[in-house]
Amino acid sequence: MRHFIICLMFLFGCVSQSNFDIKVNELETQLNAVKQYNIAQIDTLYGEVELNSFLIEAIYGQLIELKAELVAIQIKNNQVFYVVKRGDCLWYIAENELGDPFKWVQIADLNELEDPDLIFPNQILKIKE
Repeated sequence: MRHFIICLMFLFGCVSQSNFDIKVNELETQLNAVKQYNIAQIDTLYGEVELNSFLIEAIYGQLIELKAELVAIQIKNNQVFYVVKRGDCLWYIAENELGDPFKWVQIADLNELEDPDLIFPNQILKIKE
């Protein structure tokens, strides 16, 4: 493409060889600056992604440690806890964890829930003492 443009410019006498070389060098310099800028942007974004990945791994590691601590507490105190998931209700938690859906009242009492219908994802409920 460059050679085609050169031929057209010389054919129509738009520019001399020295002016053309200067203009080409200027354009190449600008192009390289744009490429470098884009590379710098990509490097910055890559660095941010790496940092976020590192933070996610650190948080995940902390969650694993907390889960281990929770299990240790459960074993030590002979208690069972449950972490509420989206869509859970006490009826289904009681049925799945205690084998009897009517024990939802026991879970509500153990956790001193004022409104048993208001439980939230990631809420930790004591299931039995």
